[in-house]
Amino acid sequence: MKKSIVVFAGLSLWSITAIALDYVALKAELDAGHPVTGAYSANHQTAANELNALNRSEAVDSVSGSQICNATDSTEFSSKTDGQKSRWLALCGVDTVDVSSGVAKNLEADIFGPGTTTRSNLLSLKTKAISRAAELGLGVVNASNVEHARTLP
Repeated sequence: MKKSIVVFAGLSLWSITAIALDYVALKAELDAGHPVTGAYSANHQTAANELNALNRSEAVDSVSGSQICNATDSTEFSSKTDGQKSRWLALCGVDTVDVSSGVAKNLEADIFGPGTTTRSNLLSLKTKAISRAAELGLGVVNASNVEHARTLP
């Protein structure tokens, strides 16, 4: 549900826009079961919790330079040449960095080789945990959503 404040003639009014849940897709998922964990619980609340659990991953296309900087191991960084440090800090100063391809990906491989803590940290930035419900575009699912979906033919 999206909430916003609308100001009209000096008065603040709450505007609430309901986002429709795709109950057909929810029913299909409940009938099919989770692709990894299997059948959903018969208990509506437990099934909702299973759908909302952060047990899936999604690729991240970009991260901030700040995230890259924070993922850098200080011991590994201090062992680099001044030129490598300068190039790395320039990357850390960029607002948004495409981590799936291009210069940033090549730079991280060039400066921090395989098996380093920094490379491992950077790899973990390239995915984020999401729920099965989010993966399906359902948003957050509650027990009443599950109950309603299960009543559909």
